[in-house]
Amino acid sequence: MLLENKNAMIYGAGEGLGGGADEEAAEALSAFATCPLEDCVMKDLHASTPFEVLFDNADRFWPKGKRYAVDTMWSASSPLEVLAIIQDHFTTVPSAHSMIFPILPSPTAAPPLPDAAFSMLAPFYVACYSIWEEAGQDEVNIGWLRTLMKRLGHWP
Repeated sequence: MLLENKNAMIYGAGEGLGGGADEEAAEALSAFATCPLEDCVMKDLHASTPFEVLFDNADRFWPKGKRYAVDTMWSASSPLEVLAIIQDHFTTVPSAHSMIFPILPSPTAAPPLPDAAFSMLAPFYVACYSIWEEAGQDEVNIGWLRTLMKRLGHWP
């Protein structure tokens, strides 16, 4: 079952950090300024998101009592390619509670990493949450998430 009213929320992060971070955040989020889903997307590209706000909003994004399937990935692919796949796939989302958090790469070169062990690292991170109400909806919601991750190249 496809939803007639799709929901997506896009929030800017990094505002108020100083030292040029505001400009970097604005540049990284500029791709969303011309989002073709403007009529059905709530977005605040310049939202101030200190840790207190993030913690206060956690229950709204991840309410108790729901069913969850989650997958994440790092990608060295073009953010525009990844976002186009997400945008296309999101039109088939079976639950209005589902959400995707892409964390865009900084427009400036990252400093070299120290000698350390990393499990995975790439410039672009995506966290995908399929969230629904009933056990009878498990197959369709888990399938939706797995199909998205396959399309993003995360799974063979």
